[in-house]
Amino acid sequence: MSTLQCDILKIERELFSGEVDHVVLPAESGEMGVYKGHEPMIVVLKPGIVRVVETPNAEPVRILINDGYAHIGKHGVSVICQRAEAVERIDALDKQSIRVNIDDYKEQLADLAEDDPSAEYLRDEIEWFNILLEFTD
Repeated sequence: MSTLQCDILKIERELFSGEVDHVVLPAESGEMGVYKGHEPMIVVLKPGIVRVVETPNAEPVRILINDGYAHIGKHGVSVICQRAEAVERIDALDKQSIRVNIDDYKEQLADLAEDDPSAEYLRDEIEWFNILLEFTD
């Protein structure tokens, strides 16, 4: 079997690394399947789920990302993103708790001046929690 090296990295840690059959990426232009021997390229990713299929016909490992880039080479793909989490961990989250976090961050943001250094952090948190809410079962 011809395999592809797949690495999914976020700023503070590696989320996945291993030999896989193929990967499906949430590219800006639509879903994109990547197999060994794919044309090398850099791809802009949108918020969505990266599906990593380790062996043919296997259930995919699903990882939610906020956005990022994928570097595709002939023998591998590296996904680089700021925020990511395994879908199985997200499925355990309570939608109401996520909404409360969003509301809390919005209240904190409303109390800050636009140029306050904390404002960007709060906007990023609101964006991530909205993505979590969208993809939570």
